[in-house]
Amino acid sequence: MKIAIYSAIILGLMACSYESNYNQLNNWAKLLNQHLDKYPEMQAADIYKLIYQSIRGPGHLGADAEMIRKYLDEELAEIEANPDISLMETISPDSEFVRINLKKFKNLELPAEMLVQTIILSSRNLSSDKKTLKKIWNGIKKQVKAGHIQTDYQEFFKYFQFIEENNYPVVHHSKRYMQCYSPSYRVVLKSVWENNVKHYIK
Repeated sequence: MKIAIYSAIILGLMACSYESNYNQLNNWAKLLNQHLDKYPEMQAADIYKLIYQSIRGPGHLGADAEMIRKYLDEELAEIEANPDISLMETISPDSEFVRINLKKFKNLELPAEMLVQTIILSSRNLSSDKKTLKKIWNGIKKQVKAGHIQTDYQEFFKYFQFIEENNYPVVHHSKRYMQCYSPSYRVVLKSVWENNVKHYIK
């Protein structure tokens, strides 16, 4: 009797885990298709970069406020302000991390130091564990192969292998994406951003 009960519990937990993973991947497919609709020249590298940023956040920027400010000031000086784009862009189904568009940031004349502090706070206590990244990256490959994500599977699979062989590195956007969209943003925790920006945007 006890064995039957334990077996039922285990099967129930397995079913819940399967359903949770299934829902998570469906949500990822939906989000990636939204990005592909918005950025049709998005390549496999750009898909991976989005997934990486959604999990690892801005950790690769480090915690040196002077360097973060230096690179931010340089980029803000080079780009043109754009009033017609969104300030914040979702990059994960749970919306924990977001991209802050610097062209809109510049248009709104928001203070650079506020963004620097937001980046630093967003970088604290980030996990270096790659298990979640590997799990989602593998799940996305299955979604692409099944035709649930609107991108070429052969191209994606080649890049998938490259990422695995290189132990899930930080990457740049694809040349095609850079040429078509000139991305300019910073990745931050949405909760930290909203708490800081509320003092400047009513």
